Amino acid sequence: MALMQCPECGKTVSCYADTCPHCGYPLKVTGRPLFSMPGIAFFFLAVIVIGACCLLLWLYLHDSISFGLFSFLWIILFAVFLMCSLIVNAK
Repeated sequence: MALMQCPECGKTVSCYADTCPHCGYPLKVTGRPLFSMPGIAFFFLAVIVIGACCLLLWLYLHDSISFGLFSFLWIILFAVFLMCSLIVNAK
């Protein structure tokens, strides 16, 4: 068990304690984390979708796929992105 000193009273307390058992000083910071898991997941989802859009556009411009298939895949990709973003941001 790691020990530290309480910044308020200076007595030794566990680093896992939420408050100092001697004076009640709050030791853990309660706040919003810098990066949240839904935010990170949404970022990676956006990067994947943007990459897939670039790939679709490249394939279309190089005549590898038809306009109908391009449009269909674009709509499917947008729908998947929309559904995933709603799931990730749901509370």
